[in-house]
Amino acid sequence: MLKIKAFGVAGGIIWALAVIWVTVIHLAGKSTLCFDLLDQCYLGLLMPTYVGLIVNAVIGFIDGFIGFVIFAWIYNKVAA
Repeated sequence: MLKIKAFGVAGGIIWALAVIWVTVIHLAGKSTLCFDLLDQCYLGLLMPTYVGLIVNAVIGFIDGFIGFVIFAWIYNKVAA
């Protein structure tokens, strides 16, 4: 059995770091495709600025937390 809250927090942190990484790469001018694809998934909420890193991290954490909580909940239901 997975601990749903802990799994959600861990997943939120990992996803927030991934969103930060994609934003930093975009700011460095190395790749805009990854950021553009991610921004389309978030309906244009991501900001390609240094201040936007914090907002993007919060959005990524919330999204990752919700997604991983749902995954852990389904896993626990199926495994039981």
